[in-house]
Amino acid sequence: ITMLSNTPKTYKIGGKIWAPKNFERHGKKQVSVRSALENSDNLATVDLAMQIGLESIIETANRFGFSTPFKSYPSLSLGAFEVIPLELARAYCAFAAGGMMPYPLGLKAVVDENGQVLERRHFNIERLISPAKAFIITSLLRGVVETGTAKTLGSKGVSWPVAGKTGTTDDFHDAWFVGYTPQYITGVWVGFDQERSLGKGETGSRAASPIWLDFMKEALKDKPSMVFQIPNGIVFSKIDTETGLRATAASKKTKFECFKEGTEP
Repeated sequence: ITMLSNTPKTYKIGGKIWAPKNFERHGKKQVSVRSALENSDNLATVDLAMQIGLESIIETANRFGFSTPFKSYPSLSLGAFEVIPLELARAYCAFAAGGMMPYPLGLKAVVDENGQVLERRHFNIERLISPAKAFIITSLLRGVVETGTAKTLGSKGVSWPVAGKTGTTDDFHDAWFVGYTPQYITGVWVGFDQERSLGKGETGSRAASPIWLDFMKEALKDKPSMVFQIPNGIVFSKIDTETGLRATAASKKTKFECFKEGTEP
């Protein structure tokens, strides 16, 4: 619910001036963290990153298992550094799995013709964040699908709980969508090996999310419906969406928002 600046600013990177812009203009000078994430507001996202501190963001990204050598540029907050798709999907797993970080395996064991194990791979699962934090991120990412940049999924047949995030790089070179249900997580990247534009308008929502949807419809076809479980330590409070404060009788637009217990307004 924290309100962020959504106005243009300039930053100096390596002696050059960088002036980020929003993909879509809506004229709001301030937006909440939730709104910024749901609608991919670049200006507000950079503002948030500068408030948190770029070194802190890099430290967190490293804990989430990225091998990319990130640098403390303001453009880091908008995806200026390339990441490996599997590592990105793995990072989202921590939100989907209540804060537990998995180790992705392509090979579990090697056996001979008699079924005797010749070699076996083991992996550790570690707790990265609390279940309450993971649930809040999932709540924010569900907003992306329900009302934000990935809302077209709803009109294309998504009837189950989904959390996810679209991504589009400059000049439409890359289109991303990583989304998860309570059972599965899938990441989709669309782009060229030799970097060039996919074509104007080929955003994460348009180019990547339909691929994700086709795959997930098949993956979930015969599976029982499940919901994201609310963990201990989460409370809900009615919020005035204009101010980000607790709603009053004078509030025009309100909604229930989730918080870690003790942090609600």
